[in-house]
Amino acid sequence: MLTINSTKTLTIKGARPTNTIPNNKDTRKNKSLSGTELTLSLIGLAVLGTASVILGKGKLSVMTYEEALKKNGLAMKEGFIINIKSGEKYSGKLNRNIDINKKESLLFKNGQLKEKLYYNALGKELNGEFYKDGELIISVGEHQGIISKSFPFRRYSDGKIIEKGDVFHQNISSVFQWARDSLQ
Repeated sequence: MLTINSTKTLTIKGARPTNTIPNNKDTRKNKSLSGTELTLSLIGLAVLGTASVILGKGKLSVMTYEEALKKNGLAMKEGFIINIKSGEKYSGKLNRNIDINKKESLLFKNGQLKEKLYYNALGKELNGEFYKDGELIISVGEHQGIISKSFPFRRYSDGKIIEKGDVFHQNISSVFQWARDSLQ
């Protein structure tokens, strides 16, 4: 004879997710952006704006040093930058894009290099070299911080490093200006 015993079925119920966020418009209207959220939002908008300007202009004109000289009617002659038309030693700025993220700005006085500065696409100071009578005197590296800045520097004499270190300076707006003042 066949006997069938009853079996018990065990059912385990998991916790169901509950809606803990009320779907009420009145609770949302009292929320505002915190300072950090607002800052991040503004930074995001600035990046998008810069990207749209760059993309809107089409291909960014990246050029070599020689191309930048030629485009501006300049040439190197006997170690000096001269204006091709007048033959005079050039005093002024020469700007060029090295790549999509980096710009170079060269400042000449009486045909000799006075400053070689690098900026990112948003205009932040990256690093720079400062010259006196065509000779490299000070170089500064990329800085950290907004109000208080920390950055590496090197001081040169006769093409050799005579002093190097890191500078921590509060309340300066420009590392490049610090280097210019240090030349005096």
